[in-house]
Amino acid sequence: MKTLLLSLAYTIGIGELILAGYFWVTNSKNEIRRVMALISLFTGAWVITSALSAYVNPTPFVIFILSLVYVFGIFLIVALLHLAIIFPYSLFRFDRVHKALLYVPAVIFSSIALFTKTIVTGIDISPETPGLVISGPLHDMYNYYILLYLIFTFSLLLYKAKHSDGTNRKMAFTVFVSIFLGGMFPIWFDILVPSFFPQFTRMNYLFGNIGTVLWLGVTTYVVRKK
Repeated sequence: MKTLLLSLAYTIGIGELILAGYFWVTNSKNEIRRVMALISLFTGAWVITSALSAYVNPTPFVIFILSLVYVFGIFLIVALLHLAIIFPYSLFRFDRVHKALLYVPAVIFSSIALFTKTIVTGIDISPETPGLVISGPLHDMYNYYILLYLIFTFSLLLYKAKHSDGTNRKMAFTVFVSIFLGGMFPIWFDILVPSFFPQFTRMNYLFGNIGTVLWLGVTTYVVRKK
């Protein structure tokens, strides 16, 4: 099972990085496609680094890779909210100042994850909970921040689906459903299982990474129709 999960994670991650390249070279100065390129890039990087850090071997390099998981994860969530703001149309003028304000907290959390041990301190190697992340004092705050951004993302897409007509309504609702269903996998396996069922090994969270295929695949299909 472990080999299968890792193989799937690497395959999916590489595919998502290729998708990022596709959106970037075909964006034609289209902001939605540029954001999709960022989402695909951060998703692919998150999946691959998650797989790389899945080996129960708490060397400094593995801990560094684990920190990158949190870096790519926070930027992925912020990019999803960015997409919800501008897709299929923008609710307000979203200029450079607004974009900077949106991403600044992600930069702060990333710096904390990389240069301190306040989010992640290590990996458990005990027989009872092998591979479980040993969290720091800011780990819960990081998770709450992600959940808050996801709630904003879902709320915006639902609002647009409810207050739009025709194609825009359909696209907003389809993207909402795909992100919601796909997002349930990492929320369950990355946040809830480690918090409430630590007896399960950390390998289970790779199910969450593999679940990104659902929302990224559907969202890609909808965005290409835009």
